[in-house]
Amino acid sequence: MSRMFARTDKSFVSRWWWTIDHGMVGGVLLLITLGFLMALAASPAVAQHIGKPIYFFAYKQLLFLALALSVFVVVSMLEAKQIQRLAYLLFALSLLAVIATLFVGVTVKGAARWLLIGDVSLQPSELLKPGFVVVCATLMARHRARFDGNGIRLSFVLLIIAAVPLTMQPDIGQMTLLCLVWCCLYFLANGSMRRLILLAMIGVLAGGVLYTTKSHVASRVDRFLDPSTGDTFQVDRAMDAIRAGGFAGVGPGDG
Repeated sequence: MSRMFARTDKSFVSRWWWTIDHGMVGGVLLLITLGFLMALAASPAVAQHIGKPIYFFAYKQLLFLALALSVFVVVSMLEAKQIQRLAYLLFALSLLAVIATLFVGVTVKGAARWLLIGDVSLQPSELLKPGFVVVCATLMARHRARFDGNGIRLSFVLLIIAAVPLTMQPDIGQMTLLCLVWCCLYFLANGSMRRLILLAMIGVLAGGVLYTTKSHVASRVDRFLDPSTGDTFQVDRAMDAIRAGGFAGVGPGDG
């Protein structure tokens, strides 16, 4: 690709090619490829079990990948200011959608995390994460440029606003992930170590409260520490797959 675009070429596509992070793009494409191969290997048995064509889920995955890659390329062509505006919009809309799941969401195993749009189920928290990261990074960068704490304070308020409906769904995993991401951003923004330690202590206390008040949280922790205390279906199936296929597996579609 580098041979196609000389550094002296001032066209839009050439400037885009020389400004993107090639290593990150390569890493993303590698993850996408590995994910599709896993879907191709694991999905035929499920498709046959529900009476669908053998590669039903693989073709469906290809369709979504085409849409995702289109979005990926378009967003990578945006300027930094445009990405920031897009992140603010994405965060606001996805936060409203997360709140909407509490009232009109599809409940699965006691958790209302999905919205049903036609025949497509959407988990708004997955869209909330990228918007949240960019918005908080923007606010913290603004804080460093202006040498005041308003950016960090506002980003922390946004963390609380996002964490509350996630906890109410409940989706403790996504809530915890957002908190960890915010702490990482705060650390990279040269935040106070004392405050980070204080937040860590608060996090430990909050984890203790969740363990004692949320039975599903306690169950997951107990099973992690002692698998014999409960159902380990997913871990057992994973071990069966490793024993049957070894390192190389048995080939796409034969798993």
